[in-house]
Amino acid sequence: MNSSVSVVFPMYNEEDYVFDTIQKTTAILNSIALEYEIIIVDDGSTDKSALIAEQLIKENKNIRILQHVHNKGIGASLKTGFLNATKDFIMHTDMDQPFDLHELIHFISLRDKRYVIKGRRLKRRDSLFSKMCSLGYNLLIKIIFKLSLWDIDFSLKIFPRNILDKIDIKAKGLFNSAEFYIKALSSGFEIKEVGVNYTDRKFGKSKNSSLHSIFQTVKEIIELYPHLKNSKYK
Repeated sequence: MNSSVSVVFPMYNEEDYVFDTIQKTTAILNSIALEYEIIIVDDGSTDKSALIAEQLIKENKNIRILQHVHNKGIGASLKTGFLNATKDFIMHTDMDQPFDLHELIHFISLRDKRYVIKGRRLKRRDSLFSKMCSLGYNLLIKIIFKLSLWDIDFSLKIFPRNILDKIDIKAKGLFNSAEFYIKALSSGFEIKEVGVNYTDRKFGKSKNSSLHSIFQTVKEIIELYPHLKNSKYK
């Protein structure tokens, strides 16, 4: 399929990853001769992440950085990236390399205008606490919204940009992915899950399992439930 791809990386204090991740992603995208852009959304980083990203921009005209003055959350960062994407398809994953980035070659090849393709972690090696949080969250979303997907909170998906003409994501935190899938299904798109071999962070700690993130997610589910409860999908 001869179509272009926007790759969106939300970023908050990822100075240990940003150079390596963007360099590897660029090499992979160049190797498959694909028209692309890389959009880094800096969500108010207080370390050297933005400075490193600025250096990468000087070396590659296909890289852009968008900045939030203050930290707004993962959902807000994704919305900024998605709405500024210009290519036919939009892909999103995290800066901390949650899988071997070479798997992107296969993942991108599956893009289809009828589908959202989402990743699902295989052979998870993260902490028991993280696994339990993820399992509990997935079960909660299944029960409340009847969403028959697993690994909803994993940050890897690719979808046609025209989905954004039909849906508006309101969640600013981790609930943004579940909201996205619910609204995509309700708008007539199908979702396919593809397994990728998961690798835990080498540097720092995941922010997704913090008590703040958990409370924020529960708060957004309560707030958005009236808006989503009547969603119709298979």
